[in-house]
Amino acid sequence: MDIIEIGEESFPYIKDPYMFFARRLREGNVFVLIEDGVIGFLDFTVDRNEIKLEGIAVRRDKRGKGYGKILMEFLLSIARQFGARRIYLMTLETNEAANTLYTSFGFTPYKREGPFIWYERYL
Repeated sequence: MDIIEIGEESFPYIKDPYMFFARRLREGNVFVLIEDGVIGFLDFTVDRNEIKLEGIAVRRDKRGKGYGKILMEFLLSIARQFGARRIYLMTLETNEAANTLYTSFGFTPYKREGPFIWYERYL
């Protein structure tokens, strides 16, 4: 399984995952978690003292095993290295696993847009 397949699994609303991920690889910072193959990935952008988490995904058969937490800990570590003061992200309100993960890392909701919730955490 590769990044595109994991992305398709995790973000079914993306119309053209190949173009989406090609653009993200060019414009963002994509880190891939590998352990006997691709487990998941983390994608973010940096703008001055803020980091926007563009995407985080874990292979369906590896979910619930702590890999999302590993990726989030890595993001927080990177944010500190960049000197970021804030991390923000958006997720579907119906994505209970993601909402639970983000709140467990101290993110709080600050805006709702349609089916999406925006979260932030100040460092």
